[in-house]
Amino acid sequence: MEQQHTPLSDAVRHIVDEALQAAAHETAAGQPAQAEALYRAVLDLAPGYPDAHFGLGMLARHAGDLATAIPHLTEALQGATDEGRYWLAYIEALIAARQFATATDLIALGRSHGLAGPEVDAFEQQLATTGTPDPDTIDAATALFASGRLDEAGYAAQFLTEQFPQHPFGYKLLGGIHHLQGNLQQALESMEVAVQYAPDDAEALSNLGLLLRGAGRLADAQAVLERAVALRADDAHAHNHMALTLLDAGRLNEAHASASTALALDPAHAQAGNTLAMILQHQSRALEAVEAYRSVLARDPHNTDAHSNMLFCMSQVSSIGPDALFAAHRAFGQQLEARIGASRTTWDNTPDPERPLRVGLVSGDLRNHAVAAFIEPLLARLAGRPGLALYAYYNYPVHDVVTARLRGHMAQWHDVAGLDDSALDAQIVADGIDILIDLAGHTAHNRLPVFARKPAPLQATWIGYPGTTGLAAMDYYLTDRFILPPGQYDHLFTEKLLRLPVSAPFQPAAGAPDVVAPPALANGYMTFGSFNRLSKISRDVVAAWAGLLRAVPAAQLLVAGLPDHGHESLLPWFAEEGIAPERLRFHGRTGMHDYLALHNEVDICLDTFPYSGGTTTLHAMWMGVPTLTLAGETAAGRQTACILEHNALPQFIAHDAAAFAAQGAAACSDLPALAALRAGMRDRFPPTTSGPMNRIADSVEHALRLIWRRWCAGEPATSFDVPMPPKRKPPQTLNAQPENVPVPAATLIRVTQPHLPPLDDFIPYLEQIWESKFLTNGGQFHQQLEAALCEYLGVAHISLFANGTLALMTALQALGIEGEVITTPYSFVATSHALLWNGLQPVFADIDPVTFNLDPARIEAAITPRTTAIMPVHCYGIPCDVAAIERIARKHGLKVIYDAAHAFGVRQNGASILRHGDLSVLSFHATKVFNTFEGGAIICHDAATKRHIDLLKNFGIQDEQTVVAAGINGKMNEVSAAFGLLQLRGIDAALAGRRQIAAHYRRLLAAVPGIDPMPDLGDEANNSYFAVLVRDNYPLSRDALHQKLHDAGIHARRYFYPLISHFPMYRAIPSAAPANLPHANVIAHQVICLPIYPALAAQDVERIVGLLASS
Repeated sequence: MEQQHTPLSDAVRHIVDEALQAAAHETAAGQPAQAEALYRAVLDLAPGYPDAHFGLGMLARHAGDLATAIPHLTEALQGATDEGRYWLAYIEALIAARQFATATDLIALGRSHGLAGPEVDAFEQQLATTGTPDPDTIDAATALFASGRLDEAGYAAQFLTEQFPQHPFGYKLLGGIHHLQGNLQQALESMEVAVQYAPDDAEALSNLGLLLRGAGRLADAQAVLERAVALRADDAHAHNHMALTLLDAGRLNEAHASASTALALDPAHAQAGNTLAMILQHQSRALEAVEAYRSVLARDPHNTDAHSNMLFCMSQVSSIGPDALFAAHRAFGQQLEARIGASRTTWDNTPDPERPLRVGLVSGDLRNHAVAAFIEPLLARLAGRPGLALYAYYNYPVHDVVTARLRGHMAQWHDVAGLDDSALDAQIVADGIDILIDLAGHTAHNRLPVFARKPAPLQATWIGYPGTTGLAAMDYYLTDRFILPPGQYDHLFTEKLLRLPVSAPFQPAAGAPDVVAPPALANGYMTFGSFNRLSKISRDVVAAWAGLLRAVPAAQLLVAGLPDHGHESLLPWFAEEGIAPERLRFHGRTGMHDYLALHNEVDICLDTFPYSGGTTTLHAMWMGVPTLTLAGETAAGRQTACILEHNALPQFIAHDAAAFAAQGAAACSDLPALAALRAGMRDRFPPTTSGPMNRIADSVEHALRLIWRRWCAGEPATSFDVPMPPKRKPPQTLNAQPENVPVPAATLIRVTQPHLPPLDDFIPYLEQIWESKFLTNGGQFHQQLEAALCEYLGVAHISLFANGTLALMTALQALGIEGEVITTPYSFVATSHALLWNGLQPVFADIDPVTFNLDPARIEAAITPRTTAIMPVHCYGIPCDVAAIERIARKHGLKVIYDAAHAFGVRQNGASILRHGDLSVLSFHATKVFNTFEGGAIICHDAATKRHIDLLKNFGIQDEQTVVAAGINGKMNEVSAAFGLLQLRGIDAALAGRRQIAAHYRRLLAAVPGIDPMPDLGDEANNSYFAVLVRDNYPLSRDALHQKLHDAGIHARRYFYPLISHFPMYRAIPSAAPANLPHANVIAHQVICLPIYPALAAQDVERIVGLLASS
């Protein structure tokens, strides 16, 4: 192992010794970069010198960079095997890197070289615990998990991961626990570690595949599950998980094969039976699916998921009449209620008819889902009303940007996917819910067994499912007089029908393409279309469609939204009806924008039956396309008819197959009428931003109040029509508009707006602060936020500050910067002000015309003998060319301090951008992506620097009697730190919201010549600002456009204009001359930042871009 370095001359040895002493001094002083430069200088003089390698290794180890540390420590030990400290440092680093086997071998080798002592004994003891847990320990933890004692099982799993960190069992168990508790991300992380340590564990791979599927990572799930079934071809669970993944991916034939294999391996596998039935349902084989569900229930009568799925499937079978369908739903309710026992009949809710109500919403669809499209505009208007407090019980483990928006409308939010029925029941009771509303019915992720327990005095079902739940415990079904006219359908519901005076709202998809003229005008023939699920297209439906195609012989039919091979089940049916395949077009699934755009190729949509369209019909109408329907005898069969009646389009409602063909042919015969209808279709939708939507919200609130009053009076639930409530008077304020003075139609939209959580979520933090009486000086929330941010951002150390400017000033002090600092003129003035306050000379360099960040070539050209540092800015969160800047810094021995005020959460090549440079400085100002009201932070790479920064921000105080530096008061207070912890919970959703808004801008602006957005960095960006350049080919100047937007209530910002170099305190600096900054000066006169923040509505983005496009 040992190798010798070349002997040194006395002169060189003297230089090396002095350099090593100086490096040790710099390290002790918290100056790792200077120490690193000295160690590297020693290696230049004396290649392979052990002490220099050891010093570099220890610097990297303290910075948490094990990948760099271990090679240096290896070199050090190879050069001096008699140095015990080299052995110990190397062993410790290997253990930290989880290279336990190598560390064990190294200890044995060290022992042979005479290595001994308590440190070595401690390492051996530590490594002894990285082996395999004994079988009794595994069995005990497994028993806890199997018995449902998840908290205790979690403690056992955590113990196993700590005691046996390289053994997969603890991680596998922890992944299963997190999954059952609804913590999908934690479950994924744990199971991925388990697979890392046991790559051939088929069970772990199967479970990981299931989790990846739940996260929507279908390609990754399939790859993992392929490994699982290759390792254990007889594992029915793995084949079932593969079937579910392929089903989600729309690969139905392959999914069918996998589910069949699972059942062949284990005929009693209820989950696989349920999966096969779902696949048959999606393949439009509804009768076979119903029989498959019945087969599951015969083996497992209490399988509520399969029972609900069967009812949903039965509602799509033409041969099952309304009465039989109702009987099947009631049988479900009776069986469930008999199994659960008597539902609750008494509650602690105060029967005050006029007090504020607590309304709970239970759904797995509070995300990018059709249910959310209906309920979001309504919740936005109900939230904050004094008579209502909204509580959400979200039964799905994945959150998205829609989830984040909906959460903002709730007084309380509970993620309940991991709660069993008893726990959810207890939570609802504890919350004192007065009216509990189900938004799922017999669709996925419902919690009907909880409703059967009756945790709230009043329970209702709405929107999610067009039919009865079958539960006697469900008091009301919310509907309207269009879909379920009085007296005609009451006998098909266990619930009483609460008929609202208006229909449920619908929020059209953001960024929908424009409506175009009917394609028949250009094609010369009609094109019919269907965008319904394949599962709703039965043999009877094809027969009705074929009748219309025969009545209009030149017409074609586009069937879209199909899974892979979906057309294979339809072609034979059309052939049996005599429809040539040349008249048929099939299209697979697409994203929302492309799906809507396909409507521009369709003249009339064709509905399905007995389960008609709902959201699909509304989407078609929004694109100007009417839907021809065959009205049914159930709520599911009347959805499209209701929409058409409500919009005065009775000519598209047929009542039998002959009328379907006749009315469709009649509509085709009058193209001018069809074109006029198409052009004005969007006008039939009520605005989602003004009076009509408020009236819908008023009617829902009024309905809830009426049924609550009945309950308080001891009256039973009954069906009735809800009268239109009286118009609400606007609240009077000191700034109320006088009568006859119109309120401006455009709401003021600022360039940015803080993202705020519900106020009630913050109250518990404030209560803890009040109770602790600890308001500042590094309290518990300050410490917790530092730890949480390190973990979230993926950085080694962070020091919180009262604001970002103080953090910048302190960062310069911490590194002892003197002389000149090269920086950008294109930033907020705080960047350069921090230099002046430290007595430093700013030197401005020009920016790159694409990224607006410092141009590395101009940086190097600006270096003089007085230059000591570079202070670049990640402008708008777009990363600087960090590799080039750091090469320049190393070459010239310069410090690098990044002003990362805009860069919270920004990643580059999968790692945080904040890991670059000597220090990075963040701002947590109210307008930033992540805010603590006001705040900031310094990111550093080693503990010594962190301690030095912490001293400087606290007056330089070391202890009660010792002040070691001239510091300032820069500490963050506890209120801001607590708010930061709360904000961190929603940061991923906020970033996702910004990404969605930025993508929407880009799609729309692609059609606006002369407006160029900044580069799109995809998922690694944080979209802290949305800057565009107003080019010369745009009709208006930048300033004229800015004024136009301002006049329309859009407060865009010319950011950054003027340049810092233009201000009086900088103008005399030679580098501030415009000739030195050509790109910066051009961009400063072209740039404008458009509004962007998570709560910005898609309609507002469209209005803004509409103003740009109309110039």
